[in-house]
Amino acid sequence: MKSLRHLAKTPCRVKRASELLGKSVQATYQDVARGRVPYRRIGRSLVFFEEEIVEFLDNQPGMRIEEVESPTPTLTPSTHQIRGVK
Repeated sequence: MKSLRHLAKTPCRVKRASELLGKSVQATYQDVARGRVPYRRIGRSLVFFEEEIVEFLDNQPGMRIEEVESPTPTLTPSTHQIRGVK
């Protein structure tokens, strides 16, 4: 028997999924075509689940907001010199 866990999830369309991913709708369609984001196909329609998108983003490499201790230091002439310019 197939799992029914997805029934408790919030379905959304590509526009909302794009907002969650921080991408354009076109870029989201490209990611779907390349198998880079979680989705379901129901007939010809794409369906995403908000919880799966959030989980997908949480599992991506990089730092989470709670891991950031201080803002990224800005480069100043004393810490970053361009060759030939003082």
